[in-house]
Amino acid sequence: MSNIINFNQIIDNNYSFSAKLYETRQERYVKSCKLRDFLISPVKKGIEIGSDAYTLNKQFRFIRTSNILKTSFLVDETSCVGVPESFFENHDLNENSILIVKDGSLGNVAFLDKDYQSFMISSGINVLNCRHPFYVFSILQHELFKENFEYNVASGSTISHAKDIFLDFDIPLPDNQEVIGFVENIMESIILKERLIRDKIFSLNNYISELLNFNGFDNIGNSYPTYSDLISVNRLDAGYYSKKSMYIRNLIESYDGGFFYLSSDNLKGGNTPKIRSEPSKDELSYKWIVPAYIDSNGLNCDINSMDFTGKNNIDGDTCLIINRTSKKTDGQSGKYVGIASFYDYSFFGEGHHNQGFYRLVNMDKVDLITIVAILNHPIYREYFGEISVGSKMKEIKKYNLIEIPLPDFSRDIKNKIKELYFNELKWDFSDNGNFKDYDRNWCSDAGIFDLYIMLNKQKAFLNEVIENIYNNEWVELTFDY
Repeated sequence: MSNIINFNQIIDNNYSFSAKLYETRQERYVKSCKLRDFLISPVKKGIEIGSDAYTLNKQFRFIRTSNILKTSFLVDETSCVGVPESFFENHDLNENSILIVKDGSLGNVAFLDKDYQSFMISSGINVLNCRHPFYVFSILQHELFKENFEYNVASGSTISHAKDIFLDFDIPLPDNQEVIGFVENIMESIILKERLIRDKIFSLNNYISELLNFNGFDNIGNSYPTYSDLISVNRLDAGYYSKKSMYIRNLIESYDGGFFYLSSDNLKGGNTPKIRSEPSKDELSYKWIVPAYIDSNGLNCDINSMDFTGKNNIDGDTCLIINRTSKKTDGQSGKYVGIASFYDYSFFGEGHHNQGFYRLVNMDKVDLITIVAILNHPIYREYFGEISVGSKMKEIKKYNLIEIPLPDFSRDIKNKIKELYFNELKWDFSDNGNFKDYDRNWCSDAGIFDLYIMLNKQKAFLNEVIENIYNNEWVELTFDY
């Protein structure tokens, strides 16, 4: 029998007739508090300044809803736009505050791992300062909490507006109070790893910059193509002869150790199977990799699996190079073309990639990781931004890729890069030890990919714990992932 809606319910839902607002939900958790009960200060709200005020000078920056991503717990600082000092409003964005999106991408959240005093927020974002911030954030980031928006917020024609209704959503509580501290330890560990991945990528890029004597693009002189340039590059595209492109090629080709090109024989394409299942988070036969799942650092930010009919194309360690993308950052989507992602077979297992990548084959792990680090360096992000072509979707062909010079680092340098990127460090924590001390020491020794692997394991484990709390089920207090 269908539910009958009364007039008081319509009033409570701001006179909305959205059907989902009147659906009955059954929660299994026994104990809970409202989100507003955790607040230790009033909610801070952002403002709108208008896109005309955006500037390339990023002394002061503007956090928009698009800078809070579903795939990361931290603010995407690199994509924040700059604002003039005259438009800047200090929103006191302090460490351990939580940002929650209330317009547009409803429910997306970010955790502030430091003070953001030179940043301000848009009107689509609220700032929460809470007791037990790591526990509250662990609940807010989970899909079960985000489902509240679907049930309680009517969809607008172009955008959804949550106002402050989310403050009355439940934060489920475990029967065992030790679980709260346990969850906080895991979440704090996850935040630490996300921060260190960002910091260690910065350090790795600085190391490569020092090797190449690269000090930025501020003092690029005027360079004009010669006949020999036209012959060597064998392209007439204007992007190949921009000041920045010529500066980058000259920089690489003047490296003391020399330079090399990728071999056509080592580059293979991908495909989308005709008979396949829908991509899923379940452990199906093959990992399914497409460019949209790769972030700006070359890490797989959305791991999916798939079953299909036919032979998979990833059966070992490889480097996947994005050859086309419609992603945009600061209006220049070409900077996403050429991003390289290391595929560690021991972690991912058998996989398959679509036609949006080229993959490198018949190369050892050290060489693969070195190429990943080189292609993801800011020099090459700028270079691909210059030379990729296409109006709707920027791309680069295989014959373009094999004409790009790469620095020929010595084996010692390659091993150093490999150690910085992937130290293959094992996690071996004893539950009798101090978790925070062990975790900090392990993270200090870990490479970027080590942190990434453990980050994925911890996120999956944490979400299982949160589901147990929602379902009023027992939680095992272990840090063995």
